[in-house]
Amino acid sequence: MTHLYQYLLFLAEAATVVAAILIVLSAALSMSARRRQAPPGILEVVRYNDYLDSLRHGLEQALLTPGQYRKQARREAKAQAKKAKQEAKRAARAAKQRQAEQAAEAGQAATGDETPAAENAAAEASATASCAPAQEVDAASGHGVDHAPESAGGAVPVATDAEPIEGDGPDAASGQAAPTAAEADAGRRSCVYALTFEGDMDASKVSFLRHEVNAILTKAEEGDEVVARVKSFGGRVHGYGLAASQLQRVREHGLKLVVAVDQVAASGGYLMAAVANRVIAAPFALVGSIGVVAEIPNIHRLLKKHDVDVEVVTAGRYKRTLTVLGENTEEGRRKFTEELEDLHTLFQEFVTDKRPGVDLQKVATGEAWYGQRAIDLNLVDELMTSDEYLMRRCGAADVFEVRWVEHKKPLERMLAQVEGGVKWLLGWLPGRAGQA
Repeated sequence: MTHLYQYLLFLAEAATVVAAILIVLSAALSMSARRRQAPPGILEVVRYNDYLDSLRHGLEQALLTPGQYRKQARREAKAQAKKAKQEAKRAARAAKQRQAEQAAEAGQAATGDETPAAENAAAEASATASCAPAQEVDAASGHGVDHAPESAGGAVPVATDAEPIEGDGPDAASGQAAPTAAEADAGRRSCVYALTFEGDMDASKVSFLRHEVNAILTKAEEGDEVVARVKSFGGRVHGYGLAASQLQRVREHGLKLVVAVDQVAASGGYLMAAVANRVIAAPFALVGSIGVVAEIPNIHRLLKKHDVDVEVVTAGRYKRTLTVLGENTEEGRRKFTEELEDLHTLFQEFVTDKRPGVDLQKVATGEAWYGQRAIDLNLVDELMTSDEYLMRRCGAADVFEVRWVEHKKPLERMLAQVEGGVKWLLGWLPGRAGQA
């Protein structure tokens, strides 16, 4: 009788927990539906060059007297105006040359005089000599809002709490890439677009990365570059596989891709880093962990002890290999291990394809390495923090930090976390029909 009472009490507690989960899930799904009807978010763009200028001006203002600071600001304004004039002249010459080429293709003789069409083209080229203004774009309306008014020194001040992003310099000595001949003729500085990806178990920020990459690919031109700062200990394969595919789109578009690792890019994080043309890392950043792991708890013996039976019904011999509640078999364990080994092989093939110089016999053991050790194993190309890289690139390019931001109320954030937790819990339950 005592056992029956305990069993009924167990069922009552289980039913209460299930009911509570369903109520919370219903509320979360309702809130999620309302969120989907609202604008998904906004794209924030901060010009990194202006961020550094604002820091420098702030320090100078504290160190110099008011008179000295005003004189220096005037000198900088004159220098910037002279530089802008030179760029406008180069743009005008490039526009004139393009018009002459178009006239030659159409069978017309070029007069050598600048026509109104050439003047218009020159003006347009001059206006777009710089890549883009620092602004925020509302994803719903598409309207831009200027980030900040122009300061007396000619620079656009940006809040000093803007998060700096890493940059890249192909020239190892100077850290700056010289502009190509085409860029010099067109009077256009190359652009560097910096992204930040912080991964969790599900790589849930991959949707943010998708928006950022989409935005960049609508604007970027030949000679531009993307710097992705990756921080992740790894997670689910499908999530990080999609994140790596988003970065692969950058390379397929013909842009240079640099991945910067300031702290850690392990497992799925390194899967993303391997896509890059160049990988840089801080001296004590952790990279590698090329391996696959799976942990599945099993409480079958506990249930059996309390005379609780669990029926796992599948259609397909290997639809369910290992389960949480049911009794696992040796055949199921072997099949599950085969699947992990196959996944590990895919991981190794991916790394080999992206970084041919890596010796898989040494690195595909699931281990991770720091700094110089990672360079010796060809997992990393250079030791450098992301901030150092971006500051170097500011000398030869316009650097922009691109971030997709979703503004949520505290209650929405809490319900989103509950919704994610419930989905994770349901993913462990066996016997769900149609689960891939």
